Amino acid sequence: MKVIYAANVGDAELATGNKYVDKVREVAAKEGAGVVLVSAQVEAELVELPLEDRKEFLESLGVQEEACGLRALVKETYSLLGLQTYFTCGPKETRAWTIKKGSTAPQGRRGFSRKGGAGDRMGDMDWSWLSDDV
Repeated sequence: MKVIYAANVGDAELATGNKYVDKVREVAAKEGAGVVLVSAQVEAELVELPLEDRKEFLESLGVQEEACGLRALVKETYSLLGLQTYFTCGPKETRAWTIKKGSTAPQGRRGFSRKGGAGDRMGDMDWSWLSDDV
């Protein structure tokens, strides 16, 4: 079974964890599981801050936005499940599509349900797929 442990810590412990996180890391290492530190307190504060202030706030805690919290949990989850994101760009919108890692655009498209999934909407857009790991 694939497992990710999400450890909720205080803002002062987000960068390094604490003695309880150390115990979770020991268990996770034995199981081959992932560990992500999340601070519900910090996440709540982040949504209240203007975008331009978020990076500075996280740096004051000794962490980077991509390496902690919900973003790190999403990245770890995508990795665990073998998923990646493809982006399509058109004149009116940009969209993100979750597909299996290593799939090409047409293969990924077929992985979606035919009822309201990407396969119904993407027929002529195979040529415009861009790749990025999220």
